Amino acid sequence: MNTLPTNEPVIGVLLRQILPLLPADLHEPLEREAPAVALEALSLGIEVMRAERQGISLSLAVERTAQFPLMGRVYWGMQNLLQSQVPPSIREAFRTMLNQAIAGKFDSWRRLLFAVSRRKGDPEAALCRFLIWSAVRVNLLIATWHQPQVEVCRVLDGLEDRTEEVLKELFDVSDVEEPDCRPLHMLVAIVLQEAYAAMKPLLMGGMTEIEAEMADALRVVRGLEARDAAMFTPGRSSGAIGSQQIVDRYPQHDFKTANAMEQRRSRIAKKPDQLPTVSDRVIDVIRDVAEGAQST
Repeated sequence: MNTLPTNEPVIGVLLRQILPLLPADLHEPLEREAPAVALEALSLGIEVMRAERQGISLSLAVERTAQFPLMGRVYWGMQNLLQSQVPPSIREAFRTMLNQAIAGKFDSWRRLLFAVSRRKGDPEAALCRFLIWSAVRVNLLIATWHQPQVEVCRVLDGLEDRTEEVLKELFDVSDVEEPDCRPLHMLVAIVLQEAYAAMKPLLMGGMTEIEAEMADALRVVRGLEARDAAMFTPGRSSGAIGSQQIVDRYPQHDFKTANAMEQRRSRIAKKPDQLPTVSDRVIDVIRDVAEGAQST
């Protein structure tokens, strides 16, 4: 059974779990912002419910930014966050959280997230389903970070509907909430296994010349900081996106105008080798901690 309360918003439960790990000077501002974050999360949950009731898959909904703007922003924002630099003031706390996650310290919250997601007609449940689904994409992205051909050849895109199917199948497993069951790990493991099966021919060189060039370009993009990467990140399998779409998709980067963003993108594209080397991004710290855990 879950050891965390199900009558408290999952965002609040997560905040209580991570707050003790963060520097003390962050506690008060985070607690002050928590109600606003919870309200935004509820709005996102309502949007997800609307997509589900219309029979629209999550993978399609995140593309329909006019209908589901919050879903698209969160979906792309979670992936772009990987390339954000971790501030020095919380870098050690972030490493601690990652090590605790690897050690299973957050399993009770993960089980709560899954338990809530099984509820019907509940915006918070819809929110949890969407967060789980998006997190699988992020996990696959992390696992294949140094194999950009996997994204270029649409392996990750092709698995998104499958992820939604497997998630629904797990809801019907009778013992999925037992203490020794880790449903989110099961979900990621199943999808990751299918991803590796699809990856094999790509890793053995089974790509066209154009795909190989695109993979080389994406490898460069993955070395950038989040704001610069947002201007070049592929638009899933639907092709390139326009300047205004990029500005709308990543409001956190405050590009001001589509024209200003396009000018910066053009300057970078002309002289990509002059970009500063970045380190200590979220993805760098995650991979470093994971490699350290594997070596011990």
